[in-house]
Amino acid sequence: MPERAIAAQIAQWLQEGLITRFGPFIQVERSGGAFVLAAVAAPESALEQTIAAINAFPEVAHHYLRTHLLNCWFVIACENERAVTGVARVIEQATGYRVWLFPKEREYFVRLRLLPWTPQTAPDEVTLADWSGLLAQTRPTEPSETSQTEGMVPRPLSARERALLIATQAGLPCVVEPFRTVADHLGWRENEVIDTFSALIARGVVRRLGIAVNHYALGYRANAMCVWDVADEAVDAVGSWLAATGAVSHCYRRPRHLPHWRFNLFAMLHGRTRDEVEAQRARLIEACHQRFPQALTAHDALYSTRILKKSGVRLRPTAIA
Repeated sequence: MPERAIAAQIAQWLQEGLITRFGPFIQVERSGGAFVLAAVAAPESALEQTIAAINAFPEVAHHYLRTHLLNCWFVIACENERAVTGVARVIEQATGYRVWLFPKEREYFVRLRLLPWTPQTAPDEVTLADWSGLLAQTRPTEPSETSQTEGMVPRPLSARERALLIATQAGLPCVVEPFRTVADHLGWRENEVIDTFSALIARGVVRRLGIAVNHYALGYRANAMCVWDVADEAVDAVGSWLAATGAVSHCYRRPRHLPHWRFNLFAMLHGRTRDEVEAQRARLIEACHQRFPQALTAHDALYSTRILKKSGVRLRPTAIA
């Protein structure tokens, strides 16, 4: 396919809403920042004003309404860990409700993979015993981008790295030579843009350059944040196994908040309908009980009902202390 046709196709997908962005996927943790999941329990009587107050913060990158007492789930993205707590406290003052923080303790998998078939319509040869490796020996899987950079010491962005990410964080231009266009904008040479991106990818600051699929527009309109209460001594084994099944798009270990929140393993499931997601979840739970007896003691599914904000990480010209 000619390069010009590819660029035109990406631009068309953006216009049609089939994809939400084309550009770098920034992981602020690798430059010393923090990307922390948070939640608020907003009563129905104050829901809309609470949503508006949370969305007003530029540090809030994603925000979803979910089916739970803790109904407003959002991500706070800051360029240092201390700032996250500060933002959370200010959000509490703005809304009048406690902000519950669920920092990532370990990442097992991050990548959206939409199955071409569902558990109900799977080919005859796909059975529960081998569906995505659930009960069979865990199959090899691609490591997450974070696992490939674990052990590296995060370091702050240089002035040039920051300038490049700020110039492209909203997306790359949909042209045949996007790096040359970015270079012209910054007053750089094209190879400087390519070399800087290559270094950022090697450090894990940029997960990848690519597109973000709008799974809602593709018909996958049901998704659930599945939360599991797994024995502490087994959670890493269960999380690694769950990540290798191919069934989930995100999988993390996060802290409990006892006695209010007992769950320590989080994973996202996507499907065309809620019934489809529930069928996937039931199979995973059954498989987990068989593979890890007594490890899983409770579980729940928090379904997304509204996308309240989805802007991604936004860096500022100067890091905020």
